[in-house]
Amino acid sequence: PLTFSALSSTLVLPPLFLFTVCSSFCSFMVCASLFGLLTGCWVAAMSPIFIRILGPDLLSSAFGLLTAIRGTAGLVGPPMAGFAVDYFDDKLAAIVLAGVCMTASSLLFILATLYSAWRDTRALGRRGPIMGTS
Repeated sequence: PLTFSALSSTLVLPPLFLFTVCSSFCSFMVCASLFGLLTGCWVAAMSPIFIRILGPDLLSSAFGLLTAIRGTAGLVGPPMAGFAVDYFDDKLAAIVLAGVCMTASSLLFILATLYSAWRDTRALGRRGPIMGTS
């Protein structure tokens, strides 16, 4: 699930930035469909990721924290986009700001995926190759 989520969070970036050059309804629909599909894949993979990383005991706490963070982003994002539009006097500034935030999120997610893979490999090396033997 981690690799799948890292891939989908990275592949969502081109459609997001392509919104700035969409000139027809058809191109807008293609970008919006790709964006929705790829962000949906990322959101759907969060449950298996939480179970893998935290275990089933901490699943409810993880979803609570995730919901709080998403709520905060939902409250802070629109005023930030409005400020960017007012500051740069360009409506595309909001899309570029969303793209920059999504790029930073994607990079952090990829780093977390690489760290998790490194940690799993290191733990496997300590247990030995067969069922925890040394």
